[in-house]
Amino acid sequence: MKIDVTTDRKNPLMERRDIELFLAHEGFTPSKKELMTAIATKLKVKETQVVVNHVYQSTGRLDAKILAKVYDKPVREEEKKEAPKAEKIKGAAEEKPVEEAKKPESAVEEKKEASVVEEPKSKEE
Repeated sequence: MKIDVTTDRKNPLMERRDIELFLAHEGFTPSKKELMTAIATKLKVKETQVVVNHVYQSTGRLDAKILAKVYDKPVREEEKKEAPKAEKIKGAAEEKPVEEAKKPESAVEEKKEASVVEEPKSKEE
């Protein structure tokens, strides 16, 4: 497995480096965990500072483009994983309380009274 750094941009606001790498490999595409270890040794940083975002595999070829981030501080496991989009949307919907349209009770009673039809009184009474 051979890794070459193609671009290395510093992002001081996010306290990280955005790195694009070219990977030449044999056999199966390496897992993200294997890539994190290889990138950390290549860049001489700790494995906890590296996050592999994307691995773009070329069809029929034994090479790939990798997008990774190397943080200045070690990153926790919870911060590395992004929630799937469906869960993000679901979580946002649960946080916002749904306000139900409440009708005044007097309006409901008026409708009930209007629906009841009075029968005409007979002349015999």
